[in-house]
Amino acid sequence: MKLTIKLFIQLFLIFSIVSCQESEILGLGDGQIGDFTENFGSEVARDFIGVVLDKTAVPIAGVDVLIGDQSAVTDENGVFIIRAASVREYFAYIKAEKSGYSDASTTLIPTDGVNKVKMIMMNTTTMEVIDSGVEVTVSLGDGTSIKFDGNFIDKDSVAHNGIVRVRLTSFEPEDADFYFKIPGMPYGANRLGNERLLESFGSVNVELSASDGSLLYLPEDSPAEISIPMNAQLQSVAQTIIPLWYFDKENGYWIEDGEANLQGNKYVGLINHPSCWNVSKTSDLVNLNISLQDNSANVIANQKIVISNTSTTYPYKTRFYHTNSDGRYNCIAPANRGIDIKAYNRAVCGNTVVDNTSLYTTSADQNVNLSIANSSDTISTTISGKQSDCSENPIVDGYVLLSVDSEQFFDLSTDGTFEITMLHCDQETIFKAQSIDYENGQASEEINYFFTEPVTYLGDILTCDSIGEFVQFSIDDGNEKVFITSVIYSNFISYNIGYNAPSMAVFENNSSSRFKLFGLLNDTTQEGVYGNWILGDLVNRGLNIEQVLDVSNTNNNISYNVVKIGVAGDYIDMHFNGDYEDNSGNPHNIIGVIHVKRDG
Repeated sequence: MKLTIKLFIQLFLIFSIVSCQESEILGLGDGQIGDFTENFGSEVARDFIGVVLDKTAVPIAGVDVLIGDQSAVTDENGVFIIRAASVREYFAYIKAEKSGYSDASTTLIPTDGVNKVKMIMMNTTTMEVIDSGVEVTVSLGDGTSIKFDGNFIDKDSVAHNGIVRVRLTSFEPEDADFYFKIPGMPYGANRLGNERLLESFGSVNVELSASDGSLLYLPEDSPAEISIPMNAQLQSVAQTIIPLWYFDKENGYWIEDGEANLQGNKYVGLINHPSCWNVSKTSDLVNLNISLQDNSANVIANQKIVISNTSTTYPYKTRFYHTNSDGRYNCIAPANRGIDIKAYNRAVCGNTVVDNTSLYTTSADQNVNLSIANSSDTISTTISGKQSDCSENPIVDGYVLLSVDSEQFFDLSTDGTFEITMLHCDQETIFKAQSIDYENGQASEEINYFFTEPVTYLGDILTCDSIGEFVQFSIDDGNEKVFITSVIYSNFISYNIGYNAPSMAVFENNSSSRFKLFGLLNDTTQEGVYGNWILGDLVNRGLNIEQVLDVSNTNNNISYNVVKIGVAGDYIDMHFNGDYEDNSGNPHNIIGVIHVKRDG
């Protein structure tokens, strides 16, 4: 959509009701404004996967998400997928709506890979009801307030008489999730129509409605007074007078409109329409194109990147993001300023810096390349696998959900195949994976895996709500593929008297069985990695699948990862892969996953 910013040079700028509804952008001040969207670059097609959460980090299902002219609805994980959305080279605007929540949005600089999005929606259950015609102040517990003179109008500029529902939501800049809660990104057009990076001292969202839910507005001669408290950490860099900005919901960026004065520890200013308002210093901006690789030049996905300001005279906030599947993240930062960029490992690994760089930004866009050397704290592994639907066909539109320690990551698959390179540490040995068929609303069970290097094969995961357990394996890179989803028997015996050791068995329990696994496990901790075991061996420990498959013990390099042995009724999870010879000496390879309920 093409935007036009019109400049009206007047002694006073009078906003029409149209502007109150934000259907066009009006600027203040002197100078000539061109087309602000020229800053956004050419139109391009980009892929997106994102998650929408509430303020307690719980996923929200059923959210309508819009990017350009394409839309999607979040699933039960709060995840949406939109492919080939029409956006601009340097500007993608994502909007989210659901009844019971304030509208949410974000903007970003898209990469040509899969772009990851996170939005936090605020519920609308808390509101204050006031009467029109009466001067009143509505306040929040943190000191944020808005004072009305009692005059309100509807969308047709007709005076409103009756109750007014006021919904205020404040946003604290020192909140770690600040940039996921406020709309857009800290980017706007000032009075002259120039690009500016916003460095916020506080923000408040104002919503007005009548008893029937219809939106209400302010008459042009009845502005409201907002009061936004300032965090004590920012007082040393506070300005006496600071610009006010509102978020243009139609176009996706902030517009300078008025100013606020510092009164004690609060900024106080007049607003002429309900919107999300921001009190912000500004600076010139530059685009940073950040990439993260290991020392073998593998791109690292889902890694925490922290960007912070080295100056103490500006309130530019520390921000954190995660790299996308291409190991990249693009963002804006203050120009001509000292910036620190750090990559961190996860909390279980100590949340320590694994690589960092300090730079002084200029007025030109900058590429920042971070490289991480392998160590016990930064072990690189590629997680790969396939996704099949209920009919055992490759999933067309799906994603894999990875749970590592307390974090979750969503990665898009292509034609049912995914490959994600991530870092983990010695303390992180186990992760969980779940395959999601987004198009058909189906999901696999959550399966436990060990990290293995350099590749962790997840196998071909059956993604079907009706399948509660399965054994799946493929031979010779998928030339032979087997799915077993019923008549499966599995047991674990903590002490098998016949073998004087713990034993485990998993097999298809019928006369035409296609799979049978049996073996002996370690005496103490049974979960672990095992090699091939020869049937009848009473000394060594390992597992064997030769009873119904043409697998010999010669040159058998199959590795079995026993990740979880639940109690009876719970799951046994394991994955296996490796090279082997058949009984005629021919070489083969096999990859498999077992996710079965323990019978005994």
